[in-house]
Amino acid sequence: MNVLSHRIEEHIAQLSKFTSTPENGVTRVVYSEEDKKAKNYLKKEMKKLSLEVREDELGNIFGTWRGKNSELSQVWTGSHVDAPINGGKYDGVVGVISAIEAIRLLQANNYKPERDIVIVVFVAEEPTKFGVGCLGSRALTGMVTEEEANDWQDENGQTLSDVLQSLGKDFKKIINEQLNPKKVKTFIELHIEQGPVLEEVEKPIGIVNIISAPTEISLTITGEQRHAGSTPMEIRKDPVPAAAEIVLIVEKLTKRMSETSVGTVGHLKLTPSTSNVIAHQVELSIDIRDIKVEKKERIVNQLKVEVEKLIKKRGLTYKWEIKANDIPEKMNNANIELIKHCSESLGLTYHIMHSGAYHDALIMSSKVNTNLIFIPSTKGISHAPEEFTSTYYIAKGIELLGEYFKKITIK
Repeated sequence: MNVLSHRIEEHIAQLSKFTSTPENGVTRVVYSEEDKKAKNYLKKEMKKLSLEVREDELGNIFGTWRGKNSELSQVWTGSHVDAPINGGKYDGVVGVISAIEAIRLLQANNYKPERDIVIVVFVAEEPTKFGVGCLGSRALTGMVTEEEANDWQDENGQTLSDVLQSLGKDFKKIINEQLNPKKVKTFIELHIEQGPVLEEVEKPIGIVNIISAPTEISLTITGEQRHAGSTPMEIRKDPVPAAAEIVLIVEKLTKRMSETSVGTVGHLKLTPSTSNVIAHQVELSIDIRDIKVEKKERIVNQLKVEVEKLIKKRGLTYKWEIKANDIPEKMNNANIELIKHCSESLGLTYHIMHSGAYHDALIMSSKVNTNLIFIPSTKGISHAPEEFTSTYYIAKGIELLGEYFKKITIK
């Protein structure tokens, strides 16, 4: 095993220790003790490379390698290290450690970039705490308001503002920390594919041309809580069967209305949740995605119509809240060509593809030139303990990222 491969495996092993579910994958929720330990580890690794490390009011981390001319616009790269419930070791983490190791390789070869390279570790790419994904990049690009910070709640009923205040931080200051697009030449994210395409086409590199975007819906259905044994079926106002029908409607609409859409109900919460009580309320999360915004909007609008009809028919009430409504974004064409050139110069074959997962790259692309590179996921499995990407492919991704840095940082 060469030095780079050893370092990759050491990073993965160390970061995977920071989990609240050591017997069942990696669970690393933002602002948890595990999240703090993972970020402290990365800060130490950045400082070993003499990067200037700072953390903003929300918790995004920036490690800056100063170039010859810091007056020039910067090259940004990075990903996240928070992990979903019972997730894997590689999601997000690979993008961060690859950026660190690409800079290490360049420094070992006495390379000095013309412009600054900034590694960003984004806060809360996963929507595990407040129900909104890519929180860090959204705040950086001005997509989070003070009203939302006072409204979004975690499972303990604490708002984002409450949590930040408990950490000695102030959301109001985040407004002043938004990125200036003129100071960022480009952003590039390296990520595991989280799907089966690269394995199927037998290519080590995926170059993304467009990122699918989600509409994230929070739906609360309210009925009438009663005794499960003594309440006849014909007089019940039970929100659970309605929720079951809605799950099937999501599946039906996404299959029928677009060949590129996907729909997921990933969270269901019954209140109360007990075997002998008809629930008073059911909360659902609904995630609709497509690479074509018009098709996604048609699905969402039709879903709202179907929900209204069903709720009225069953004598229930509901609350429909759009938590996020993102637009599919094309990646920067000029840099796609540059990534192709860099891949070819390293003898790496590639596949042009779209991304069904959105990542921080989607949000960043709304403000700056952005690109996304994939490396293969074994069997396409992700967001599960079985998630795996070989050290070989991670090393190839690091080599490509380093080559890209040498080309993109030229004045």
